[in-house]
Amino acid sequence: MAVRDIVPYLENEAALRKKSEPVSRVTRRVKKLVRDLKDTLNDPHTEGIGLAAPQINVHSRVVVVRLGGGGDGENEPGPPLALIDPQVIEARNEERDFDGCLSFPGLYAETVRPHYLRVTGLDEAGNPFDRVFEGFDAVVVHHEVDHLDGVLFIDRVESLEDLYRMREDENGKVVWSTAVTHQSLVQVLAETRLAANVEPEMRRDIDGGDAPAGDRELSCVSVVASPAHMETPA
Repeated sequence: MAVRDIVPYLENEAALRKKSEPVSRVTRRVKKLVRDLKDTLNDPHTEGIGLAAPQINVHSRVVVVRLGGGGDGENEPGPPLALIDPQVIEARNEERDFDGCLSFPGLYAETVRPHYLRVTGLDEAGNPFDRVFEGFDAVVVHHEVDHLDGVLFIDRVESLEDLYRMREDENGKVVWSTAVTHQSLVQVLAETRLAANVEPEMRRDIDGGDAPAGDRELSCVSVVASPAHMETPA
């Protein structure tokens, strides 16, 4: 069993932004990569439904996904499925849905992604496949294929109001909040197109003010309940 460290965005954005190389056949090295991805995703501490090779700092076009979970978190997703050299042939039926990423612990969002996805590639045995994914399964696969092109879920967030933070309160209860602190906003949104979506008034709150950096928050409404579509991150 080889559980690999997952690359955090704040520590190594360059590794997550680098595009992955094509995989033309399933070699022993590719099989080992698939095992490592599956072991890491299956680790009890991971709590995810998808993982791409760049997230363990390997830049080959390989991902693993757990399908069938649904966006509401009510159904248990299936075992990890490997998609080798996946190519999106058709994408349509775009809708807003819940999104998260193991490289951004505690940060979630609502993004617009296709809910119909046709993908070709190789399975673990090296056999070609041509498969359609629909609903939240399409969201998960699309998220992971994005990773192979250096695209992160925060790049698809259209507004700061679509961002969520998850934390535990003093009683150990999970609290979801749309409030983003000055420090986390600067760190997480640096070098992404979201920075351009910050309103001028919000920029003043970010760049200055009397409160300590860690205490300043955007004027967003905090919520105790989880977002409507809640699922573990990919």
